[in-house]
Amino acid sequence: MLWTKEALLALALYVQAVTAQPMACIAERESGFDAAVIGAAGEIGVVQWLPTTHEWLARLFRERADLGHPLWSLLADGVTLGNPVHDMLLAAWAMSEGYGRHWSTWRLCNER
Repeated sequence: MLWTKEALLALALYVQAVTAQPMACIAERESGFDAAVIGAAGEIGVVQWLPTTHEWLARLFRERADLGHPLWSLLADGVTLGNPVHDMLLAAWAMSEGYGRHWSTWRLCNER
């Protein structure tokens, strides 16, 4: 499925409203809301996951997340790297758990 910038912005704003994490700023600065972008160091997707970081945080998510939460329950069947919905939800969870510093744009997006 091809995601438009507008659809990804809407998703980011929704996730941001529910989680109080700066998802729109992170997605704009990391990828310009382009789910297909690949970074110079191999980062993937709208929030520019390094595959190793994604794997690590997805494992923590499976171990720790409250799957009764309205957003986290959407990832109950797994987290697929490169799926913009999964990527943003996992990033929002990671940020809410204190892992925001793993994004180079975290500090800048939180100064707003």
